[in-house]
Amino acid sequence: SESRLEWPVVAFGALLSGAVLTPLDIKLTGNELAILIDHSQPKLVFYSKNMEKVLTETKTLCPFDFSSLLIDLNKIPDYQNRSIA
Repeated sequence: SESRLEWPVVAFGALLSGAVLTPLDIKLTGNELAILIDHSQPKLVFYSKNMEKVLTETKTLCPFDFSSLLIDLNKIPDYQNRSIA
């Protein structure tokens, strides 16, 4: 997952919820990802802004209808201006 700061948060949340976590290679094509998603039928796919184009292609190719959630702190409005108190 591109070694992103957000990834441990997703992994820990999955662990606490009892979900099965399946990291996928960021080099997968939309077709390869569609095959894996159709086979595993996940409830939710987390992705970064860098994978948005591939995920859009995947959604058109995959017969399984899945939900996705962007995990990219840099895309949250005013995130850079917030301080941790």
